[in-house]
Amino acid sequence: MAASAVYSLISKKENAHEEPIYCCVWTTIVNEQNSKNSQDFLVTGGLDNLVKVWCLQNNRLELLHTLDSHCMAVVSVAVSPDGHIIASSSLDTTLMIWELTTGIKVHEIEMGGTDIWKVAFSPTGTQVVSGSHTGKLSLYGIVTNTVDRVLDTRGKFALCVAW
Repeated sequence: MAASAVYSLISKKENAHEEPIYCCVWTTIVNEQNSKNSQDFLVTGGLDNLVKVWCLQNNRLELLHTLDSHCMAVVSVAVSPDGHIIASSSLDTTLMIWELTTGIKVHEIEMGGTDIWKVAFSPTGTQVVSGSHTGKLSLYGIVTNTVDRVLDTRGKFALCVAW
């Protein structure tokens, strides 16, 4: 079966970033009083060092925030299970934690000269795991603002992580 028989394009955004997009994630924030009023968001990161938060309204992507604290390419973005927190990682060796709806940077964690290639949230949203080119997996506590644990994969590249 052709993809066009199952899927259709509802929105297209030309020149969303000035450089190539490396990563994106979709999330929905559910309105607890009325789930029909839930809001969909797309978070993108790219070679232009930016994280952008897009709101999908009436089948159109509207830019909500441009988050510009990274100084090298953003290679991974993740959103907490409740949809309210973004984690972004960059080749500048930083892990950044942001509030999705306000665009406020909550934490900036310097990972000690180690490129971070992928980030993922724990199922509870209280921790983020990051994987690096050195094979280190770092568990970062959102509430405590600390690296809770570092796991070593014996120097093997950790290109992908999942919880």
